[in-house]
Amino acid sequence: MLVHDHKTSVKVNKRELLDCLDRSTLLISESDHKPVIIEISEDQMVLRLKSAIGDMRETIAAEKSGEDLKIAFNPKFLIDALRVISDEEVELFFIQFNYPCTIKDEAGSYTYVILPVNFTED
Repeated sequence: MLVHDHKTSVKVNKRELLDCLDRSTLLISESDHKPVIIEISEDQMVLRLKSAIGDMRETIAAEKSGEDLKIAFNPKFLIDALRVISDEEVELFFIQFNYPCTIKDEAGSYTYVILPVNFTED
């Protein structure tokens, strides 16, 4: 997927997103495969997770371009990519809820592709 082949892009502070995702993993047991649901709207990204251990809902500031989107991921996959990126801000590119997310910098020095997971609203 090329960067210009997206319907939605969102720029966020990497540390804020990573910290939020790290906290979400505290609510997931080894046998529990609950995804983190991400809702992207005009100036924010809302991350939600419901598990047997508890619920989480956090909002972080974001610069969105394109359409609003709701998508779900295994938080550990996003964490793995974000931990190796040294940039202060990251930009995530999306086509739609069932297509992979791409995390790529403008210089083209890295590209990470994260597959979404299916989810149902509880």
